[in-house]
Amino acid sequence: PASGAYRVGDYWSFAARTADASVEELAEAPPRGIHHHYCRLALVTFPNPPTDCRHFWPPEFGGASCDCTICVTAASHNQGALTIQHAIDQVKTNGGTICLEVGIYNLGASALNITGAKSLRLRGQGGQTILNYTGAGSAVLIESSVGVTIEQLALLSAAPAGTASPSVAVHNSSAVTIQRSLIARGGPNEIATAGIALGGTLVGVLIRENLIVSPIGIGRLAVAAAAGTKRTTKAAKAAAAAAVLLTADLVIEDNTLQCTQRGISFDGLSVHTFQSRLAGNLIVGCNQGAILMLGWVMPGSSLDVRGNDLHPTGPGIVIGTDDARIESNNIAPLQVGQGGDGIVLTLGFDKTGLDRCQILNNRILGMAGNGIHILNGIVRSAMIKNNFIEAVGGGGIVMDDTSIAGQMTVENNQLLNVAPLANDAKAPVIGLRIVNTIRAEIVGNAIIGVGLAAAQSPRRAGVQVVNIGSGRIDGNEVMNVGPPTDFLQETAGIECLGTFMRLDITANTVRRALVPPPSPGSSRWFAVRIGALPATGVVVVSKDISFVVAKDVIIAVVGDKLMTLPRGKEIVGLHGNLLESYGTAAVVNVIAGGAFTFNTNRCLLTAAAAAATAGQPVAQAQIGAALASTNYLEGPANAPALLLQLPDGGPFTVLGNITSGPILVNGSTLAATPWGPFNVVAS
Repeated sequence: PASGAYRVGDYWSFAARTADASVEELAEAPPRGIHHHYCRLALVTFPNPPTDCRHFWPPEFGGASCDCTICVTAASHNQGALTIQHAIDQVKTNGGTICLEVGIYNLGASALNITGAKSLRLRGQGGQTILNYTGAGSAVLIESSVGVTIEQLALLSAAPAGTASPSVAVHNSSAVTIQRSLIARGGPNEIATAGIALGGTLVGVLIRENLIVSPIGIGRLAVAAAAGTKRTTKAAKAAAAAAVLLTADLVIEDNTLQCTQRGISFDGLSVHTFQSRLAGNLIVGCNQGAILMLGWVMPGSSLDVRGNDLHPTGPGIVIGTDDARIESNNIAPLQVGQGGDGIVLTLGFDKTGLDRCQILNNRILGMAGNGIHILNGIVRSAMIKNNFIEAVGGGGIVMDDTSIAGQMTVENNQLLNVAPLANDAKAPVIGLRIVNTIRAEIVGNAIIGVGLAAAQSPRRAGVQVVNIGSGRIDGNEVMNVGPPTDFLQETAGIECLGTFMRLDITANTVRRALVPPPSPGSSRWFAVRIGALPATGVVVVSKDISFVVAKDVIIAVVGDKLMTLPRGKEIVGLHGNLLESYGTAAVVNVIAGGAFTFNTNRCLLTAAAAAATAGQPVAQAQIGAALASTNYLEGPANAPALLLQLPDGGPFTVLGNITSGPILVNGSTLAATPWGPFNVVAS
């Protein structure tokens, strides 16, 4: 104060500097001491009671928060005072959030119609916000809308008999999100009813973290778009079935689907652009397939089916589109013996075939069918790599007879204990099978245990290629193929049938059994068997593949198709393989019309006594020309180690081999001059 009075607790601070001995001067500086602030708590005027003068913080706010534009309660909805549809109609033009309190909302037969909405969010409080619907149409229709979100509620609908409308129908909309909700569709019928159905043109649809219980989980909209509308004419039903779906940026992830028929299904006129991602979903049930993508992916776009956990009663994943990447999925039935094929490639909407298809890093365990099956398909190019397939009831990786492929690469897969219970006299058992393919590469696979109980089967093979252009079988391990004891017909570790241009079998390990039985038995087991076509005649390879041969003209009968093929050059190379067998067949049996290069192989045969007495060779070949060098051939004593037949007197050279018996060319022992010093016969 001007009077210079001080109060208790006043103080000031100033600087005194030693550098220049200066002291900071304070001019009219207010004290830094304790500052006291006073406010009125109450006003008392006796004899009246006190008047409260306090202002609490934070203050109490009246009315709804800015988080909810309209709040709907179960009571207001069920009484008709403020229904969910009233709230939708109020906010759909300008946008807003409709909050549903905990409770049971009885929709009856009155569906929720979200048409022409913008920035509309319908949000519940979780599983205790329950919407009950009993109408014939869709419970919720989203039509011609932008930015609609449905979240955190339970939608329960009971479909009357004979109806097939989905619980939620989304049509001609963009930026639609359905998340963190329970959607259950039931009723006294087995019609293909979907939990969520998509139709028309859709951009930016996200379906995530939902629990969906319905015959079909998520699928193409093939029923009336208008909620509650009944289609009564055949024409209307046909038009609905032919509804076109065009998606751009479709994401379905982290959902749990429990379905009797199909989990995620887009077939027919389903066209997908930009990214389509099906990831992280848990799908249970599904006797027609857990994931079916049979539409069309436009060039330059992609389909990713990644990281899903599938437990189907039918097939796991069925793909009929280009540019599909099927990666890191886990496929296994809930019970042993259930399920169909693990992954199926087949023709979808585009009948010209599949292109740029990748099947990578999947685990397929215990499915009743094949692990990976190319079924009635045309595959222009595909890559199957790093998959783990175990204990499947059919084959491991199999092309059926009527499929056709351009480029097929099968690499670094593990096929373990394939078809462990198979023993059908009419059904062959094959671990890995490629047919009717222009270029086939089978590299670095482990095929261990194929048809160990299949003693009655007409054929068993670890690797089989049929009717190919050129093939490379490199670095594979093939072991325990067929029963370890006697069986009917023949078995091969690696087998090639039909004509071909070039075949290289390199650096493979092929062994009949890791631990051979005490007796080799009388069955015919080939480590490598190459059976090209004869000069003339009819050759039946399997049920749906046969050849009619007239010298250089070959007619292939594949199912109901006829293909005219030129006879290939049939050039064969066997290099650096370890081949080990026992029984009454040669380790290597080659029939081909071209040059045969046979070098740096190690072939070991434990022959049955009768076969040894009959002079069973370790390796034999009927070819046009032969180059055999630096091989180690071990078999029965005094039996031929290598038998070469050159019907047309073709050229041959035999150098640097170590054998347990003589080498025969066209029935005669290899001449001592000049070949003797260059080949060693060791007892």
